[in-house]
Amino acid sequence: MACSSGPNVVTSNLVFDMDGANRKGFSGYGIERIGGITPQWNAWAGIVGTSVSYVSKTGSLGVLLTVTTAGGVNYWISNTGGYACSASTVYVVTGRIKSSNTPSANLFYVRQYNSVGAQTSEAGYFSASRTTPVGDDGFYTAWGYFTTDSTATSFYIHGYEYDIRTIYLEDVQCKLAGIQNIVSPGTMDGILYNGASYTSANNGVMSFDGSNDYLGSNSNPTIAFTGGAMEMWIKLTTNGINQGFFSFAASGAYIDFYMTSGNTIRWEVIGTTSVGYATIWSTTAFSTGIWYHVVGSFDSATTTLYINGVQEATQTMGNQPGSITAQAIVGQYAGYSPSSIGTVKLYNKPLTATEVKQNFQALRGRFEI
Repeated sequence: MACSSGPNVVTSNLVFDMDGANRKGFSGYGIERIGGITPQWNAWAGIVGTSVSYVSKTGSLGVLLTVTTAGGVNYWISNTGGYACSASTVYVVTGRIKSSNTPSANLFYVRQYNSVGAQTSEAGYFSASRTTPVGDDGFYTAWGYFTTDSTATSFYIHGYEYDIRTIYLEDVQCKLAGIQNIVSPGTMDGILYNGASYTSANNGVMSFDGSNDYLGSNSNPTIAFTGGAMEMWIKLTTNGINQGFFSFAASGAYIDFYMTSGNTIRWEVIGTTSVGYATIWSTTAFSTGIWYHVVGSFDSATTTLYINGVQEATQTMGNQPGSITAQAIVGQYAGYSPSSIGTVKLYNKPLTATEVKQNFQALRGRFEI
């Protein structure tokens, strides 16, 4: 398979992500940055590790942890002064990682404190089961979540590693779960219905036969929009029929991708069907056996459709959703789709043309374009 060296996928305001490579879905990471990393190193039991800062390819400060001796320890720290928090509240910590082997839970380590400065708990929250696929640049995004103690008023996040390894860590962020109606990791995992399956092609894709199979999120999240974007990688098995690829809809509000027998794709985003609305179509007619990158974006006034990183249609339309509570459906909308679908991403902000191109370049190697 060809590989690209393109930039990383946009993660800001990514509220739903389903990927055939890791078979997990989640919502809402990458929302509120809590501060830059202050890289430090420490020597335990007389064994010295090293830690140096580096500048990531996006220009942000990161940390490189290297431990060169078995039993050695090294750590990073975000802010020794801590961050104010609410008690009994879910927070999520995320970061982009490249490592020579799988990190331990201690890479995302949280210490909590009460109002008099006494520590109430400490634990590690990194898990290899909560990660995105490894990108062409070797990085992946990981997320862990924790609930603050009933008496906690602050916490700080650090991490440490043992033994011989090299770990790059950048773009560490944390968010309050309620800010964007974040669903705890795991509750957005996809459920396969009626024979839908995963295959190993292209590092993992979702496969649908078009009879009655689909994938659905195992919860009905509420997502608030101030603009938004929908992104998919799609490869048709059959064309010349009516078929749907994605739907997030309820109570007259719709976000969906749909195709008729003419083989062009429709981008539909509607705030309410009780007033006038319009949809837009691609100029590209889809062939079978070829991967296509499809992005629909909307702001407060316009909707825009991109195919393979290039804008193909746009229109003025202000009838757009403010909030939707629904199950996310992949592989079906007003018709089942005989197709392979690689990734599904929903943002609650519009993507710019530059960001659409960035996402296309980031994964085009995986999908052999």
